[in-house]
Amino acid sequence: IRNLEIFTVKKGLIFSLILVIFIIGFRASVPILASFAVKVTPQSLEKMIGRNAFETLEDNLLLPSDLPQWKIDAIKQRSKPILENSNVEIKFKKSDFFGANAIAFPGGPILITDDLVQLLGNEDLIVGVVAHEIAHIKLRHSLKLIYNTIGAGVLATIVFGSNESVLEEISALGINAWAMSLSRKAEIEADLAATEILNESSIDPRLILDALRTLVDKTCEGTDLEADCGDSADW
Repeated sequence: IRNLEIFTVKKGLIFSLILVIFIIGFRASVPILASFAVKVTPQSLEKMIGRNAFETLEDNLLLPSDLPQWKIDAIKQRSKPILENSNVEIKFKKSDFFGANAIAFPGGPILITDDLVQLLGNEDLIVGVVAHEIAHIKLRHSLKLIYNTIGAGVLATIVFGSNESVLEEISALGINAWAMSLSRKAEIEADLAATEILNESSIDPRLILDALRTLVDKTCEGTDLEADCGDSADW
């Protein structure tokens, strides 16, 4: 130990190399470990996590829906073919915090906000959104993101420590950026899986594309991006 405490350039390089190898190895193993954790996690536990997360949001950020009951019933009825084998429930809520949004909680339920329904207008387009969210649940994307984020957080704590510091802030930004990249990948996977879900239910899979086009067009209205993203030819 006394010999190791004596600094030399050689020892510094060796220890630095060991640390780099450890970080790279741990970083590479996080997605593998996360996928394994998802596989061994019982679906009952996943559903409990999703239900608790929804109830927490419901108590703090969600309000009762202002949508007419006939509108809610129409959306549920049109979504029935893709919901009947999934045992997933749709929850309609009003939320100033989430705006026009749809969220799939681990194992369900699916949250659809009033703003999203009003923005899309057409019930068929909302069915496309529901298929996308069901794909997230079937592929267990939320649970994967949770485990990946936890693993990355553990790695950051090991390397930078748990004390408040600039390095900790930097590591937090890195984890957020990585989580966003995982989220973008999950969105693409969900879009592709949703087309299969709609096909299996004899529903036109182009509903997903139509819903995305409508969301983009209406989001861009009145902004500097309107001229660029409003051109449907690129779709």
